[in-house]
Amino acid sequence: MIIKGKSTGLAGSIVSLAFSSIGYILAKGFSSISKTKDFIDSYLDSFTSQGYSRDYALDALELYREFAKFIEYGSLVFLILGIIALILIIKLKTSNVKTVGALILVISILHIFCFRILSFILLLISSIKLLKYMPDDIQNEPISVSE
Repeated sequence: MIIKGKSTGLAGSIVSLAFSSIGYILAKGFSSISKTKDFIDSYLDSFTSQGYSRDYALDALELYREFAKFIEYGSLVFLILGIIALILIIKLKTSNVKTVGALILVISILHIFCFRILSFILLLISSIKLLKYMPDDIQNEPISVSE
């Protein structure tokens, strides 16, 4: 039996996984680059050449590193949420449609808080379709022949 919303949920979870993976790789790269001597020297030189003190430049460098860690951990959280959504959609059966729809709705709301618009829209559409799912009663009734 075809369950409406499954394909949209698959698309939303795959988009979430893709963007989370890209975000994690980029954040990890920024974090590792910020620890190299060449980067630190050029970063400090760019601040001091504009008239800022060395202490201010070091504080800005620390803020840059903390932001890279924040993006890295946030990407990991959304990577895990994407995997959970993907597993829920793949294991979807007619008996647990409403539960999966509610969980996908929660995951989509978490996506909008971090401005992950495409994943939010796809997962929201999927959750609405899953929550509105009604099994076809006509197909489940036995056919009786009366003469």
